[in-house]
Amino acid sequence: MNDMKTSRIKCEKSGLSIFENDDWPEMVNFLIDVIIRLEKALQVPIKEVNKILKNGIENIHIGEENNA
Repeated sequence: MNDMKTSRIKCEKSGLSIFENDDWPEMVNFLIDVIIRLEKALQVPIKEVNKILKNGIENIHIGEENNA
């Protein structure tokens, strides 16, 4: 097995059916809420990864601002 790490995020709402048109508005609202919260949660980590990719891993200090 390789040294790569993986993660999974799962979010579900029970009691709804994709086959019931009356459930769709609740499903859409649920998905909108979840994606907004996910985006907020990942905003800082994604910026850090972006810095690493742009500057090279040897030039970055996670959690510190790069004032160059």
